[in-house]
Formats: sequence, C-alpha cells, structure tokens
Amino acid sequence: MLKLIRTIHTIIWCILVSAVIYTLLAGIFNWQNWILWLAIILIVTEGSVLFIHKFTCPLTTMAKRLVKNETEAYGLYLPKWFEPYNRKRYFACIFGLGVILILYNNFWR
Repeated sequence: MLKLIRTIHTIIWCILVSAVIYTLLAGIFNWQNWILWLAIILIVTEGSVLFIHKFTCPLTTMAKRLVKNETEAYGLYLPKWFEPYNRKRYFACIFGLGVILILYNNFWR
C-alpha cells in the first residue's frame, strides 16, 4: 500500500510541478490558452487542499500511518539529494512570478 501511495503522490507531484513551470513559461512568453487555465486551476486546487489539511499533504499523512519510522514515509520517489529543494515555498514563488507576469502582459503592457 505504501508503494501505491508513493507512486500516486509522485505522479501528482510531477503534474503540479509541470503546471507551475508552465505558468511561469506562459507568463514569460505571453501564452494564453486552456492549458494555462488548467494549470492555474490545478495549483489553486492543490493550495486549497494543503490549506484545509494545515499545509500537510494528505498523502504524506496516509504514508506516515503505514510505517513505524516517519523518515520512511517520505511520499515521493525522488532522489535524496533533491529533498531539501522540494519545498512548497519555492514552487509558490515560481507560480507567483508566473501569475504576476501573466497579469503584467494582460493589463499593463
């Protein structure tokens, strides 16, 4: 069950990181399409889920219940060296910059 949770968590993480990067690229290159709006909806939905769960991913919470040692409950299949850089605030800043660029391109340019 833990492997299933980690796999699902990793897939969702990849989709959300792609959405954050796409939002930034859309802001830089002034892209306006349905993919941009889908990306924004996905990120806002993720933010809402994290807010509801006190900024803790519910999949990580599920994984913690399945293991004795909490360090084993890290919910993603990512290299260990990447863990310190996988922070919500980094992705929030990148997403915020993308949104600011999108707003700039649409209203002040």
